Amino acid sequence: MNIDRAVTLGQEQMEAFESSWPEGFYNTIKWQVVTFSGNKKAVKVGDVTVIDQEAIYARVIGLMVSERDVDFGQLLSCELAAYPPSMFHSDGSMRLATGKACLKKCLGVETSARVWGKPSVVVVDVSAVLWTIHLPSQGTVLTFVESFKTWIANHLSSTEVHLILDRYYDFSTKSSTRAARVATAGCSSVYKLTAKSPLPPRDAVLKCAANKVQLNLIICEQIINDQDFIHKITQDYRLLLSGVEPVPIVVKKGRKRGEIDLYSTHEEADIRLAKHALWACKTEDAQVCVISDDTDMFAVLCYHYQRSGSQLL
Repeated sequence: MNIDRAVTLGQEQMEAFESSWPEGFYNTIKWQVVTFSGNKKAVKVGDVTVIDQEAIYARVIGLMVSERDVDFGQLLSCELAAYPPSMFHSDGSMRLATGKACLKKCLGVETSARVWGKPSVVVVDVSAVLWTIHLPSQGTVLTFVESFKTWIANHLSSTEVHLILDRYYDFSTKSSTRAARVATAGCSSVYKLTAKSPLPPRDAVLKCAANKVQLNLIICEQIINDQDFIHKITQDYRLLLSGVEPVPIVVKKGRKRGEIDLYSTHEEADIRLAKHALWACKTEDAQVCVISDDTDMFAVLCYHYQRSGSQLL
C-alpha cells in the first residue's frame, strides 16, 4: 500500500501526462495508488467478488505450528475473517443447516402409544401437522382448512389441545433463511389466498412465507369465528390458539378469553411450543405430548426436560 504517497504519485503522473501531449492525450492513465481495499486478494466470479476467508485460518494454523514468537492472545483478538465462513456464504447469505435432521434420526425411537399412555395436553406445531393433512386434488383453501378442523376435533375429543402457529415479522433475523429455503425449493410464486381460492400445490403454500402468512390467517379466522364449531368441540376440553396476537385465545364451552400467562411476542413457534408445554406441566397430574417435526424443538425440550427433571413431558 502506498496511500501516503498519493499526492506525489498524482503530481508525477500529471507531469508525465502533460509531457506526452499531443500524441499521448488519449493514452490510458494507469492507477498507481494502492489502497487496502484495492490490495485485497480476491477473485471476480461474474459480478461477485469472492474472498478466500478460509485461507486466513490456514495461515493462522501455520503460525501456531511454527517456532515463531507470536502472541496468540493478541493475534486471536483480531478478526480472522470478515464473516464466519461456517455460518455465511461469501455473498453474505446465511448457510442452511442441513445436518440437524441427522441428529433427530439418530436419537429417534419409535414407541407405541400404549407405552406412554394417554396425554392430558397435546401441544401442536401447526406447520408440521399441515404437511400431514390430506390435500384434495380439486378444492378450495376452505376445503383444506376444514380437513384440519376435523383433525382438531378428533384430538379435542380426548384431550386439551394447544395450536401454535408461526409468525412472520418484517426484517426478521429469519428472513434470509426463509428466502434461501424458497429459492432452494423453487416455490417463489405468491398467491392471493382467500377461503374460496382454488387450492395451490402444497409446496407452493407451505414453503413460501408470503403464502403461509395468508394461510395461517385464514386458519385462525375459520376456527375462532366458527362459533358452532368451537362450541361443539370444546365441551369437555379446552382449545388454546396462539396465532398472530401475542396473547393466546382459550376456548372452553364456546367461550373465548385471553391467557395472559402465555403472552409472547416471539415469532418462532418452537419457543412458544416449549412455553406452552412447560405451562401445561404445572397442572397436577399433567402428561404433555408435543407434536412437532423440528429438530430445534427437540433440542429445546431436551434442555427443559433435563433442567426441570420433569417426568411428565
